[in-house]
Amino acid sequence: MKSDDPEFCGSAAQLVLLGAVRAWTAEATATPGLFQGGRLIGIDDLETLGDAAALRVFEAMGAVIVKFIPGENEAGFRARFAAPERRFTAWDVFVGGNEARRISSAYVEAFVLPDGWLLAGLSAEAPAETIAEIQTLQELCGVAPVPGYYQRGHAVPAVVSVLSDETGKIAATAQAYARHHADGPWAGHIFCGMVAVHPDHRRKGLGTLINASVITNAFAQLECTHVYEHAASDNLPSHAMIEASGLRRDNRYRCVMLHDARRFGEYFTN
Repeated sequence: MKSDDPEFCGSAAQLVLLGAVRAWTAEATATPGLFQGGRLIGIDDLETLGDAAALRVFEAMGAVIVKFIPGENEAGFRARFAAPERRFTAWDVFVGGNEARRISSAYVEAFVLPDGWLLAGLSAEAPAETIAEIQTLQELCGVAPVPGYYQRGHAVPAVVSVLSDETGKIAATAQAYARHHADGPWAGHIFCGMVAVHPDHRRKGLGTLINASVITNAFAQLECTHVYEHAASDNLPSHAMIEASGLRRDNRYRCVMLHDARRFGEYFTN
């Protein structure tokens, strides 16, 4: 569903969350260990920030995502935050540096698009209609929609790749964001992902293409030494797509999200 503000899309509970996240932009930007993730307030240094801060975010939002948890600490995190109404979702972490840049760039250059198709970046002044089309595609693919101001880079530096077919309809999209503090442990690491490919155009290599495109553009346009992505451990197609873009799983870390099932249901996002 759409809110009265065309920048926002999602369920009623998600719309409330998106507004709360936007209101926390200044605090998240000013607080090392926190970051503004568009859809969620996140934590990238739980050891320094502490459980109390994580709980404060969770209680305010109903959801929080914690990046780069050392694998050996995940069970302890789950035990400390467990409650009947709380649900955990975890993803493997994939990281790439110069090799990812090289492989992704080569993939994009070698890919032959059908006549009339266009691979481009989203403008910082993209109209609401384009944002709405991206959000609709994200919902169709099980990805919680990203608010328009965030896609345009009005909260953190952003790169969004958009692939359109010969009619101008969006066939695929992927996004990259410079979320982490410049003086934090993950400075220079750019989150890439939220790959969405329209069901009519799957099994054509477009997932890897759009993923490689956003990685290439992240290295070119953002202050970036590494890119990283997430995928569920059993999501082998996503593993293959990410690895085809030159990233490799870093078994030292996991990404874990905690959400309140009473507000958001059993499932939150891919």
